Amino acid sequence: MTKNKTINSTNNERDTAMFLHLSTFCGFIFPVIGLIVPIIIWFMKKEESEYINIQGKILFNSWITYTILFIISAVLMIVLIGFLTFAVV
Repeated sequence: MTKNKTINSTNNERDTAMFLHLSTFCGFIFPVIGLIVPIIIWFMKKEESEYINIQGKILFNSWITYTILFIISAVLMIVLIGFLTFAVV
């Protein structure tokens, strides 16, 4: 069993992590930028801050999860069950 480790972060690190998460919303206007901007921010700052590194990993983990769920839902649409699951994804 692992213990949760508390990471002390500065306001600047928290602001950068917030921008990292919020920059994904650029994808609603410019789809490619919604992927590229968070990747660039994470690669530039992950060596400087453990907090930003962890937040970047959380962000990309959620992207991978949503992508897998979207693919499963798209495949299930062939048998018409996916239309119910697509609303959840």
